[in-house]
Amino acid sequence: VYKRQVLRPFNYTLFGGVAVRPTMPEKLYKGYNPTPLNQAGIRSYRNDDFVEAMSLFKQAAEQGDAWAQINLAQMYRDGEGSKVDNSQALHWYGEAVKRGNKTAEFEYQQLCKKVTVCK
Repeated sequence: VYKRQVLRPFNYTLFGGVAVRPTMPEKLYKGYNPTPLNQAGIRSYRNDDFVEAMSLFKQAAEQGDAWAQINLAQMYRDGEGSKVDNSQALHWYGEAVKRGNKTAEFEYQQLCKKVTVCK
């Protein structure tokens, strides 16, 4: 018995004889366009060049990139690229909170539970 194989584009579905393309997934962070400085900082961080990463994150953070502000805060909190500095970590988390970043809000609250210098 001969079975006819039909070649169909991957991930398409049929509804009433009409081929429908799959929907594109939504962006993970709506409205966020990564800045080149923050992306370069992430690359440096992944290459264990913490001093360079901190410098790049700081430049992006000063330009208002909330995710760079979080990255910078985490480096201050963990002592990567500098000594541990919880007041600087809280400052940069706070800046990201002002921009409406929920991750920063959570991280700020978590750090406040560990230190006594919270607003």
